[in-house]
Amino acid sequence: MKYYKKRLANIPFVTGINQGDGSRSSTGEGGYVSYGPYISLDRGTYFGGFNVRKLEPTQEAAAMTIDAACRAGSEMLGARVIAPEEILSELPGLLGLEFQLAEPCQDFELRLHVAPGVKVNVTEIVLFHL
Repeated sequence: MKYYKKRLANIPFVTGINQGDGSRSSTGEGGYVSYGPYISLDRGTYFGGFNVRKLEPTQEAAAMTIDAACRAGSEMLGARVIAPEEILSELPGLLGLEFQLAEPCQDFELRLHVAPGVKVNVTEIVLFHL
């Protein structure tokens, strides 16, 4: 896999509302706005992220966390805390992290967790092999 992109409405979630355009908006409830897509990846270096737009200002120090995992979440590959000032409000911006796989992963997931009170719109999940 060199490149993977999918609208968020097709990816599992715990909190948020799917929109008519295929995006997902958080409601201010904390939790996972996205987890998955449970795809196979070969070993190598990757970038994974989400196209995110801020819907309302937030005072949370850590607005969101993005993490990458394999083996049903038991093998963490990396995590990144996203501060509110990193999230654009005018248009979706790609926020993510770089991670490495030493061996192939059969059930890769990239997760986006929002803090309580955070309202964002997430259009897509994006993965690419570097």
